[in-house]
Amino acid sequence: MAEEIKDASYALPRSMLWSIAVKGALGLVMTITICFCIGDVATVLTTPIGYVFIQMFYNTTSSLAATNAMSAIVIIVAFFSVITIMASASRQLFAFARDDGLPYSEWLSDVCSRPPPLRPPLMLTDRPRLGNSAQLDIHICCPRYCSFAHRGG
Repeated sequence: MAEEIKDASYALPRSMLWSIAVKGALGLVMTITICFCIGDVATVLTTPIGYVFIQMFYNTTSSLAATNAMSAIVIIVAFFSVITIMASASRQLFAFARDDGLPYSEWLSDVCSRPPPLRPPLMLTDRPRLGNSAQLDIHICCPRYCSFAHRGG
């Protein structure tokens, strides 16, 4: 995206540093908030639910409706984060392929003028035919692992 920014050599590094500073400050505030709201750590870690953050929400609010609402917010944010990660990865793949940096670059960087086929979206919505849960885990967890590999951690 740097090629789309006016005066990228000046603006891009500064925006990256500002985003690190803001995200670091917000992460610190969130960590302190979680430390005050978590309650008994042993109880939260041995939850029968299986998800620590849901048990922490329930212990804090004592309300199933509030717990469901806050859990839904976390799940929706995670869903859109995966979409953003996949969009970023596809942009990077196209940029490397456009510069002949990958095997089969001419095929990967080909921009087709036809409308996209309907098969991939239909395959994404056809979850029951995936088979066992291991295949479903691959579809759900692969973007998360790709993002860890992309960030180096």
